[in-house]
Amino acid sequence: MTQLRAPSFSKTSSDAGPPSPSSANPAADALRRARLEDASNEGQDVTLEEYYRARYPKYTVGRHIELLCRELDQLGPNEALIINMPPRHSKSETVGAFIERYMGQNPDHEVMYTCYGSQLATERSRKIRNYVRTSKTFRKFFPTFRLAADQKKVTEWKTAEDGGFLASGVDGSLTGKGAHLLIVDDPIKGRKQAESGKIRQMVIDWFKGDAFTRLAPNARIIIIQTRWHTEDLTGWLLENRQDPEFGAFNWKVVSLPAIAEPTAEEADPLGRQEGEGLWPERFPSERYNGIRKLVGEYDWAAQFQQRPYLKGGNVFSDAPAEYPNVYTPQALRSLGARITVVCDQGASDSSTADFTTIEVAAHWGTGVEHRMDIIDVRRGQWDLDELLEQTLAVQKTWGVEVAIECVMNQVAVVKYLEKRGLRTNRLNPRTMGDKYTRALPASAAWNRGAIRVPKAEHVQWDRAAFVTEHARFTGTDKDKNDDQVDTTAYNWLLGEVNERPKPNRAGTIGRASTTPTGTFGGTRRARPYTPSPGAARLGQRIRSPLARSVGEDRRTLRASPSCHG
Repeated sequence: MTQLRAPSFSKTSSDAGPPSPSSANPAADALRRARLEDASNEGQDVTLEEYYRARYPKYTVGRHIELLCRELDQLGPNEALIINMPPRHSKSETVGAFIERYMGQNPDHEVMYTCYGSQLATERSRKIRNYVRTSKTFRKFFPTFRLAADQKKVTEWKTAEDGGFLASGVDGSLTGKGAHLLIVDDPIKGRKQAESGKIRQMVIDWFKGDAFTRLAPNARIIIIQTRWHTEDLTGWLLENRQDPEFGAFNWKVVSLPAIAEPTAEEADPLGRQEGEGLWPERFPSERYNGIRKLVGEYDWAAQFQQRPYLKGGNVFSDAPAEYPNVYTPQALRSLGARITVVCDQGASDSSTADFTTIEVAAHWGTGVEHRMDIIDVRRGQWDLDELLEQTLAVQKTWGVEVAIECVMNQVAVVKYLEKRGLRTNRLNPRTMGDKYTRALPASAAWNRGAIRVPKAEHVQWDRAAFVTEHARFTGTDKDKNDDQVDTTAYNWLLGEVNERPKPNRAGTIGRASTTPTGTFGGTRRARPYTPSPGAARLGQRIRSPLARSVGEDRRTLRASPSCHG
């Protein structure tokens, strides 16, 4: 395969800037001239990928690393590159290799490396200094490179040609220092810092007032970070990179989500299809799925998909995907669709009852192929008898249980409906986080077109109000209504269950209870039941967090005994 040749980073008349202080050092000047005149120095032509493979011969070089190498190869004077990718995907190793090669090609340049803390910056500096000083691999590419004598300080060291390396945390002082190459590597330490507006602003102020002002003419900038927040350094730069204060810098962004989510407007940088992983050699889909369940949707979207959500900000697009069909129950059954029905109930005997929504959804595919169409929405301010009439009518049409929350003051309503013939799937939202967290999986599907709504001319319900409520949803107390968002969120989670498990004799998944309806197809009448070891393990077959939550253990059941009477 033909390798792309990297542009030489050795100084030219257009890239030199003002005279370096080394011009007062005759020995350094002589060494520089000798090195630049040495035509046998092949390190000037080595691509970053070639150097990376030689540097890390045992590493698995994924496609994303090859892409990073090409992008870094093309980084020129007065250019800045923003790289966003998940943790543990060799971004720091790739940038470390770039620094080593850059210093080998430009030993009279000053490099400034920064990250969230001084301790980590010191460790990275020690690793790079020791490698360029002792490695035979590095010496093969850059045989004339030398460090200056007496280089005992790990955080700041010089080359024999008066170039140098400075390592600092974002809270460190850069006064009096300069940089031909500025590296900002993960300026946010973790979630706690990311949620602090004070710390986020401190990082931005540091970049503007400390780091950026240290740049030499024709410098280069690399910002490489895992996303944490919409207003982190990357988020701020995306909004302000064209500001005149950044001068003539040309900014480029490479964003690499763990799971590809290409759209019609923006293709995946690696050309991946939807659902393909970033580094399958090290992170197969099962591992990504496990990480997603462990960290939750909020951190998954930010750290792994590089599209953080702003709590309190809009979550759903105001332009959802549409489907052109007019579905009947018979047509959906013939197509093999899975039907789910969710009721978000606000009914009471009061004349000022909250809105109740009943949403019917059809599902196709599982995993990354999961798609959901909103089929029908019924919404109104109903009393209990009206709620019973509506839910029984929907159940008669679609022949499936109605999923409904059953906690606290909802218990009496659910029992009222069940005693009058409604088959229900009782949901416990307590184990699934708040409304915002529950809505994140559905919002991600909605925004990428995996959840579709019918065309306006094909429905008799208020489609405009349905879309508007989703578009205005923030997940905070500011939301006037969110009942339709709740039903969409629950329906999506129900549809993510890949396998329809068989209920035990009590009609529940996992440990048994005496609930009369259970979950995912329980029976109307039940009797107390002592589960076998196999029945107790049934819940492990369900991948959806919703399914696990409704298969709760006895401790959770005792927390709300009236819901299972």
